[in-house]
Amino acid sequence: MASAARPLPSAPSRTDGLHLRVVPSPARRTRPSPAVIRRRRAVALAGLVALVLLPLAALSIGGGAGASAQIRSLLERGAADPASLCDHLSGAMLAAAGGHAGCLRSSPSRGPAATVGGIRVDGARATAVVHHPEADEIVSLVRQDGDWKVADVR
Repeated sequence: MASAARPLPSAPSRTDGLHLRVVPSPARRTRPSPAVIRRRRAVALAGLVALVLLPLAALSIGGGAGASAQIRSLLERGAADPASLCDHLSGAMLAAAGGHAGCLRSSPSRGPAATVGGIRVDGARATAVVHHPEADEIVSLVRQDGDWKVADVR
């Protein structure tokens, strides 16, 4: 004959003296280990650095405002003091001027008033328009060894 089904044994419950069931408290959150804290700080710092450096890198790849400012400064200084451009001529321009000494000898002491406008930077090449009272010049520049050099003036 078959025996009657027995109920499954349940986990013993703890009781205090009043026969109330005491429920164990949930697991307490512990503080992360120092290694986890250091790793979280490093990730946060790397994210912050990326937020700062990415826009700067994007500007430097295309030439950006920094190259335009360098070119503007170079050409404005050259308009006021033409001899200063002798240090910023490409090899071909310097040879056409008779070398550095020839360039210095042929440079006037003071240039006519001029303004620089229309600077376009395309990688290691750039063009700028220099406005003189009598005519405009288109100046072509190249980047050599980190410096902008005048390659042609038309």
